[in-house]
Amino acid sequence: MLDQCNFDIATRVIFTTDGANIAITNSVINITNIIQVAVYQSSTDCKVHLPENTGIANNILFANNTLVGTTTNIYRQMIHI
Repeated sequence: MLDQCNFDIATRVIFTTDGANIAITNSVINITNIIQVAVYQSSTDCKVHLPENTGIANNILFANNTLVGTTTNIYRQMIHI
């Protein structure tokens, strides 16, 4: 879990092709120079990232975040799932 962070980067905040449990909350993401906020693909086996007793597997959660700036990237989407 990433909480109360400031992201000012030029690539992606998240990139995975195998899945993960990721939560970004209460954060600021500057999208001025960013390619995409996230590229996320799940593993075909949902049990791979299943924490003990949570019932949550292969999830990307965004809550209460603020996007700032203006992007001029060539992608049509900021989050590709």
